[in-house]
Amino acid sequence: MVMDRSGATMFIHQKELGRLDIGFGAGRFPKKYRLTPLVGNETIQCGCNRIRVVFTPGQSMGSCCFFTDIEGKQGKKRVLIMGDASGFKCNEKEMREYGYRGTDTDYIKTIKRMKRFAFDLVLPGHPHQISNETRKDGSPFVTRREWLSFLDRRLAQMKSFVAEYPDFNSYIP
Repeated sequence: MVMDRSGATMFIHQKELGRLDIGFGAGRFPKKYRLTPLVGNETIQCGCNRIRVVFTPGQSMGSCCFFTDIEGKQGKKRVLIMGDASGFKCNEKEMREYGYRGTDTDYIKTIKRMKRFAFDLVLPGHPHQISNETRKDGSPFVTRREWLSFLDRRLAQMKSFVAEYPDFNSYIP
């Protein structure tokens, strides 16, 4: 594991701290690692990079996006590291396991917020979010039109799920 070898600190939204013990991926998250809780709107210094944290709940109660600038052959670019913020647990099993009261209302607010994001390239949590859902060529240089269309489709998926499973409307586990 990267954290074992590097001694790195995990930055995680404070609302997710209590959920670490439910296990993600192959197992539970060991408590031995250093954690720094986030609330949103912080700036993290990572070497020479400044990373701005934006709180974007809905995929999970502590989901965050990150913005940074990079310098490359094409000049300075603003990067959105979105992770899974655009996702919604659109199946009953995952919703029962990971959902929380207000998941749907948080998600709607997050999509509205994400529509205002300004960036040059986007790095999602999964390749399909670009290659299958936004740009067929897989380029992270997403146009404004492509971005808004992607978010509208994601919001429609969430609304369709809640219409099919109305007990998840402002879900109370």
